[in-house]
Amino acid sequence: RMNVAAVATVALGLVAGCATTPSGQPATAYEGARLIVGDGRVIENGTLVVEGNRLAQAGAAASVQVPAGATRVNLAGKTVMPMMIDTHVHLSTERDALVRDLKQRAYYGVSAALSLGTDGYELLDVRGQDIPGAARFYSAGRGITMQEPGRTNVPYWVSSAADGRKAVEELAAHKVDIVKNWVDTRDGKYKTLTPEIYG
Repeated sequence: RMNVAAVATVALGLVAGCATTPSGQPATAYEGARLIVGDGRVIENGTLVVEGNRLAQAGAAASVQVPAGATRVNLAGKTVMPMMIDTHVHLSTERDALVRDLKQRAYYGVSAALSLGTDGYELLDVRGQDIPGAARFYSAGRGITMQEPGRTNVPYWVSSAADGRKAVEELAAHKVDIVKNWVDTRDGKYKTLTPEIYG
């Protein structure tokens, strides 16, 4: 039995040597799969048509027009689903381990992961790299919080609005994907960021 993510990779990744459509793009029809659409629907005996590196059609077999000359791949008995997006993770902070993390997530069906607040700037270049078999990497860089003894030195420790502005300016200069603030007391152990600071 194949795992679902592997089937999705097969269904959406194998287009080499296929017939071409009128647009000149290679076309492959993946037929007979159970399609989990992602909006609650499940389509038994579904067909996916991939043109070039683009998913052109997906639906019940009877409703999909397969381009003439398309390569046909039988996926009967297999399940295909959209890859997931993980919007809150804390990934490894060392390059090789980060790449392993991203590949592991892709294996389990995660196409993109957003790391929130524990990344140093030296890893942000991974966001623009094409890593085969890996989820896309997005990052908040360094998070912003009040001083919390025991926390790693990656987050910005701030105690004023001026500190907060300085942290955000540095984050913007590194073109992070999102700004992460920790606004909690960690079960009453620490002071929380005030609205003036996190604003």
